[in-house]
Amino acid sequence: GRSIKDIAADHASLFFWIIVLLAVSAVFLFMTRSRWIALLWIVYFRKKPSDKTMSKAYRVLLKQLGRLGIGRRPEQTLRDYSNNIDAYFQEHDMKQLTEQYEKVLYRGEDSVESWNKSKHVWEKMMRRTFS
Repeated sequence: GRSIKDIAADHASLFFWIIVLLAVSAVFLFMTRSRWIALLWIVYFRKKPSDKTMSKAYRVLLKQLGRLGIGRRPEQTLRDYSNNIDAYFQEHDMKQLTEQYEKVLYRGEDSVESWNKSKHVWEKMMRRTFS
């Protein structure tokens, strides 16, 4: 039979191109990570409504906005930050989402109900982070 060295020598060009393809794919995934990460989160939260979804989804959105370079400063209140985001996108969606989040966080309102009211706005905001 043939040795592994002979087989490797015969297929060196194929191995090289496979490595090049993997490297190009890795660079592409890294460069587009903001988009596909956001899409994965959207799918995840669509299928998983629970009492913690509103809080988790809001934190995910804050992290995604941070990736865009418009993260929240430590001294900034949520309302202040939502006003900045709305000014950036020229919308009022972040304010609406933050109001629902604060109702859950500070008033103890029903998280599932708040999420049902907010998920469309949250998705819209997530989509804005990569469009």
